[in-house]
Amino acid sequence: MTTLFEIIRCATSGTELHGLGLRSPKPAGCLFHFHGTGGNFYSNPFVEPIGVIASSLAISYFTVNLPGHDETSETERFEECISAIDSWIDAIAPLDCPIFLQGHSLGALKILHYMNSPAAKNRDRVQSLILLSPFDIVAFYCKGKPEDVDAIRAQVESAMQSGGPASRVSSILFDLWPISAGTFLDLVRPSGPADTFPSRSSLRNSPLASIKLPTLVAIGTEDFAAFPSPSQVVAELKELGNSIESHLVAQAPHNFAGQTHALSELVGGWLRSQME
Repeated sequence: MTTLFEIIRCATSGTELHGLGLRSPKPAGCLFHFHGTGGNFYSNPFVEPIGVIASSLAISYFTVNLPGHDETSETERFEECISAIDSWIDAIAPLDCPIFLQGHSLGALKILHYMNSPAAKNRDRVQSLILLSPFDIVAFYCKGKPEDVDAIRAQVESAMQSGGPASRVSSILFDLWPISAGTFLDLVRPSGPADTFPSRSSLRNSPLASIKLPTLVAIGTEDFAAFPSPSQVVAELKELGNSIESHLVAQAPHNFAGQTHALSELVGGWLRSQME
């Protein structure tokens, strides 16, 4: 059976954003999902099953885009996520409705940035977080060698002087997908806005550790982006305190393909616990 989502729209900073929604008539909460690089608001395999479970709990579910981000993040505008998340909440979440924020991959990093930003006007309404495949963006874009970040950034900065911020980063430096030099330098900046999950060093003083909300973190055992490894990341998460519940999803890759039932059951169980 196919779930019938409604198409939803939201305007922010002169840009029209799109998404899908499953609205509950009398919502007990609103769950917003934000996707990662190379994705969109509908194609990841877990989007629909998590929406179905949320709907069964009378939680309205919205899976949405953020600026400059649909099938690519070649020209990602990371900082614009704050005003865009606020715009989505303002547009479709009832004022008396608790908010759940869920992000996958880069979307998870955006949630952490949002929750740590004084400019985020709705963060006091957020009741809890769901982080799916959060990752160390500096280590990942440096191909698992975060110690090389300064040298890599210097090469990109040198190339940008001639080609400008819209010029593409050489595939020698990063070959998984196209990315502009300006976006690369913005995302791969130690202690920058996107560096919200620095597992290369320690998560103890990270933005995640400073958020005292109930938080579910799920990482697949086969996640190629986890650094130093999925098991090491989850082991450190378990030391951060009782507000964070972390899980390894067996045999799951970064997008949880093939293990969507296990992931959706995990998220569903956690949502039930938050509604009690």
